Amino acid sequence: METEGGPEGGDASRRVGAFTSDPGLRITSVHAEALAHQIHVFLDRLLAEGHGFVILGVDETVAPADNRFVQAGTRTGSELLAECVGTPYTSYRPEEIDEILSLGWFAPDPDERIGNFTSYWEPPVAEEAAALMALTLLQVHDLRRPDDLRIRAGRFDGARG
Repeated sequence: METEGGPEGGDASRRVGAFTSDPGLRITSVHAEALAHQIHVFLDRLLAEGHGFVILGVDETVAPADNRFVQAGTRTGSELLAECVGTPYTSYRPEEIDEILSLGWFAPDPDERIGNFTSYWEPPVAEEAAALMALTLLQVHDLRRPDDLRIRAGRFDGARG
């Protein structure tokens, strides 16, 4: 397997594609601190890989009319963009929008077509991003069980791993 350090060996977190192609990504707890820690591990692996994204979405059986998720990505490993799904893609009660903003997300830029709430770190602060993502999943998106979370990781070029 190719790694950043050479053709074989090295730390598994440094293998090219090791995170974005990992079929075993899962969350085992919805306790706030434990969930933030597990997301932090995901983000550290993503940043070590240097190019890709992770999407953490609440299963549609929990929020059937909604598309509730948070996501994070990097193109270089030296920056981190996190997003919380915006109003073009899901419906929020006014108090949920207030909670998203009070957690620290920036409101969508009205000139951007995407419309997601964002937070950006350069250099990346994975621990802070993970805490923000975890609290959003729990307090806004109503995540209650680890099995209710769907995780997808990939590369921006569309390749997995």
